[in-house]
Amino acid sequence: MKLKTESDMLANMFEKLWNIENRSYWLRQAMAIDISREEAVNDMISMLNNAIESFKKGAFLPPPEDIRLDIRIIKESYFQNWLLCGSFPIYEYEDGLRDFLGEMGGEANARPYPGMRFTAENNQSFTWIRHDSPQMVEVNLASLFEHNIKAVAYAYCTIDSEKFKR
Repeated sequence: MKLKTESDMLANMFEKLWNIENRSYWLRQAMAIDISREEAVNDMISMLNNAIESFKKGAFLPPPEDIRLDIRIIKESYFQNWLLCGSFPIYEYEDGLRDFLGEMGGEANARPYPGMRFTAENNQSFTWIRHDSPQMVEVNLASLFEHNIKAVAYAYCTIDSEKFKR
């Protein structure tokens, strides 16, 4: 129960700090991660309690992986939360790929946020949308954008890393 109480306190503190430092529109997404983590903790507590009760009745303890205690590093995990924008048609006569984010300072300088709108060179309006990929290994752009044309779509995320800060 101490773990649950501390987890609830951390969630409340996180929400308060989030509202001070970040944009409120993304809080729901950030808290969804916490809610799923809370559900996992509750499930683990239930499995542990069941294992203890069974052990008291003479049963063997279950293997760690059966009660979510098989703790190890998962390699090659990928980002799931993205901002997406597109699709920008490419015409056969174009020699190379253009930078379609010129109005935002170009691809290298773009710092989009959910709902951010801009107008491309052809006066078409585009909006950056949030996308939470259901898979850890890919963002399926074909399911999100028109896929019967030759086009460019952008996927953006921000990565903070102490190791690579300059």
